[in-house]
Amino acid sequence: MAALTREELDAKLAATEARVEAMEARIEASLDKIENDLGSFQTKMLATVGHLPTTPALISTVAGAAVSVVAIVVGVLAFGGDRFDGGVQVTSVSVQQAQEAREIAKANEKKVDDFIARVDDLLQRIISDQKLKQ
Repeated sequence: MAALTREELDAKLAATEARVEAMEARIEASLDKIENDLGSFQTKMLATVGHLPTTPALISTVAGAAVSVVAIVVGVLAFGGDRFDGGVQVTSVSVQQAQEAREIAKANEKKVDDFIARVDDLLQRIISDQKLKQ
């Protein structure tokens, strides 16, 4: 390998420096493009976020919804409690009526049994009278 002359070394260094500068220019161009893209993205995001409700607005909406839910639950419980009490009263009346009906059914069963016994007795007398007449 032959030794390089000063001019050849300077030429190689100049060529390398030119390549490095070209690469640096491409990197700067890419970074500028990225910066512009991020700037437009930031502008779009700020425009989108600007339409969203603020924290106090969200808190008041959630609080209003919670108050509404509590009011509905209280209303349902108040109405349902009244209906439940009425149902208990109707049930107790129905049970009482069923007991009275059972007692009446037992009394009627005794009366029917007595009636059947009397009819049987009457039939036996009629049959015995018929036998005596013959």
